[in-house]
This record gives sequence, C-alpha cells and structure tokens, in this order.
Amino acid sequence: MLLVGYTETTLRVRNSWGSHWGDGGYADYIRGSKWLGGCNFWKTGFAITTTYRREMEYEFCSDKKLVIYKDCNASCEAMNTASESGWTLAVIPSEYHNNKLMDLVNGNWAGVKSDDKFNYLWTGISDTAKNANYVWADGFTPVNYRSTIENVGKYGLFNKNTGKWAFKNSLTYKARGLCSRAATCWDIGSVLENGVIKFNNDILTEGTVAKVVCKKGFKLSGTKKFKCKGGKWQTDIGQLTCNSKNL
Repeated sequence: MLLVGYTETTLRVRNSWGSHWGDGGYADYIRGSKWLGGCNFWKTGFAITTTYRREMEYEFCSDKKLVIYKDCNASCEAMNTASESGWTLAVIPSEYHNNKLMDLVNGNWAGVKSDDKFNYLWTGISDTAKNANYVWADGFTPVNYRSTIENVGKYGLFNKNTGKWAFKNSLTYKARGLCSRAATCWDIGSVLENGVIKFNNDILTEGTVAKVVCKKGFKLSGTKKFKCKGGKWQTDIGQLTCNSKNL
C-alpha cells in the first residue's frame, strides 16, 4: 500500500490490486482505528523524501588530471563567471544524476582499472565529522538521495563502475574529479497560498526574474522580484506570504 494523502481524520491509501478494488484502487482509512493494527497496517513503513529535479551540468576538474581534493575544488570554483555561476565540486541530487555521471565518466574511461585512483572521482559530498551527516558542496541541495556508501571518511568520491560513493580522509590522495552547477532553479510558481510566482523565462535558467503576484484582496510580505543565480533563488522563499488586506 502507498499513503498518498491525508486529512485530520482519514488516510488516503492506494492499493496494488488495480482500479477494480475499493474507490478506483484507493481507500480512506480512519486515523487511529484499532483495525489498522489488526491488519498489520503499520508493520512495514517507509518515509520517502523527494528531491525536485533541476537541470545539472557536469564537467571534469583540472583538465581530467589526477589531483588532490583541494586542487579539484579550486578548479571547480574557478569555472564561475558573472553569467554562469554555481560551479562547485559535483552535486548528485538524485539517482538519475548518479546514472548520468556513470555514463559520462565511462564514456571517457571505460572498464575497471587495476589502480583505484582511476576508478574513483572526487565529488562534492562530505562528512567532515564522519558521523553520516552528509552535506553537498553547494550548501543548499539536501542529501535526500544516497547511493550505497562504501566506507567512512571525510571527502567524497564516486565509483564510476558501480555508482557507489566512497570517502577518503587523506588530503594527499590523488584522483580525477567532477564539478557541477545547477543550470536551472526550482519551479516555485505554485508555492504561495493566495498568490502565484511568475517568471520571465519558462526554462528558469540563470538570470531568470521571478515576480510575486498576490490575489486580489491580499498584499505581499517579502521580496516582490528576485533572480535565479547559481541554481538558487536569491531570496528566502519561506518568508514570502500573501496576507489578507483586512488583517
């Protein structure tokens, strides 16, 4: 079963038996009902966190040479320009992007190499406290997707053959590396209650201007216009509200 929605009193569930079952394949369960436990409704549950897909661009750091982590990072940051910002060590926000990187790297160096420094590439995942508190180099992409983690360490690497992630503590270890930038910002057009956010560019690329328009009878609290830069909207979206003028 898949929980697809809820209210204060019910849980909306989709079953796997097809549209002939229940309400077109769905059912509404009363929250807190003793019958839920009796049918092992909660015996196995999974909480799924989703990541909105953005268009990511990937490049190799340091002209595809073997370099230490620090030099790969510096090479990525040097790629930033006034019109194309947001370059960091590679961010891998989803399995889709993980697979995309496997194709990219193996298109350059196919096959398993005898020396691991040719199988692994630096990325922007880090765990400096070595406590599984992973963060991405761009500072704002959530680590919702994780590939299989091979070991514990501070500085992240990508296994081009398996797609798994590994870590090194050494600052002298050399490997090739990957850089990335978010070429687009998240679509936030419908995040506001009693208002919409309109864009001057439907693709939401770097430089796109967003404008908040509140419904009639409501006024904006927050920034009215802001831009997409480095894959991030240049305002705190959570602080934007359209409030009733009568309050």
